Amino acid sequence: MNILLLSPYDAVSHQYWRRQLVDGFEMHRFEVVTLPARYFGWRVRGNAMTLSSLLTQDQVARADLVLATSMTDLATLKGLVPALSNVPSMLYFHENQFAFPSRQDGHRDLEAQITSIYSALAATQLVFNSAFNRDTFFAGAKALLKKMPDGVPAGVLMMQQARARVLPVPPVPPLRGFAEALPPGGTKRNTTSNNFMS
Repeated sequence: MNILLLSPYDAVSHQYWRRQLVDGFEMHRFEVVTLPARYFGWRVRGNAMTLSSLLTQDQVARADLVLATSMTDLATLKGLVPALSNVPSMLYFHENQFAFPSRQDGHRDLEAQITSIYSALAATQLVFNSAFNRDTFFAGAKALLKKMPDGVPAGVLMMQQARARVLPVPPVPPLRGFAEALPPGGTKRNTTSNNFMS
């Protein structure tokens, strides 16, 4: 399978997740497209525009599956790259914008939340790293949509919620040499040693 993996806000946890996937599923071919984890507000609203300019026709034509982090504006991306509409898409939630600590900018939080709802609606499959993230996403999305004045279809997220799956990120493997480098008791770093974490 050819998997187009999109990580438009490639923070450390997202890097770990995608590298685990690529290393753990060698039977599949991954084409990874990332954007730096900076300018959060712009990344949330602008990543589809940027990604659409980076993706080649060959990458899109080869894709059997689009696997994207929940930071991806998947609905807009499919509009800008219509050929992606014919490719199954999986949206993976490391976190969700309804349980994420507020950045003290209500407008920016609202944009991120609405974008995540549209992305969820555009995806074939939703996958969450925990039941907490799944449950708070759907509860938050439904509460937000209830505040809208009109035009929200009844049960708009029902199908996505019924098909949502929980798939935790694998635990971080032990760091080689870490235990040996700790001083007796394991509570303080041995400042006289030069081989810490070596």
